[in-house]
Amino acid sequence: MSLKRILVVDDEKNVTIFLSELLKQWGYDPIVASDGEKALELLSQENFNLILLDVMMPCIDGLAVMNEIHRNKYKEPVIIISSVTDLSIAEKIMELGAKCYIPKPFDLEKFKTKIEKYIL
Repeated sequence: MSLKRILVVDDEKNVTIFLSELLKQWGYDPIVASDGEKALELLSQENFNLILLDVMMPCIDGLAVMNEIHRNKYKEPVIIISSVTDLSIAEKIMELGAKCYIPKPFDLEKFKTKIEKYIL
């Protein structure tokens, strides 16, 4: 049985390291993209069971990534993880199909529950 693959998209290296280690401990196979451009490249080539997406990133931000996911009708569920406090951005991303918005820093048990709820 293969591990469920989760695409972790965040430009903060310490965040991707932390999330990768955490997801491995929970039995998932995390794949990291350090920006929106790399995330879209990976999405066009591979399938994932879930996407964890930051909002504020250089070049292509989370909103632009969500626009592409929506436009290309990718099936992977998206959980937004971000420290963005502008709720209008979060609302736009939710309108584009994100399953939920989890503000950083987050409670690990609630985070795990959300992953289990939405992963394909």
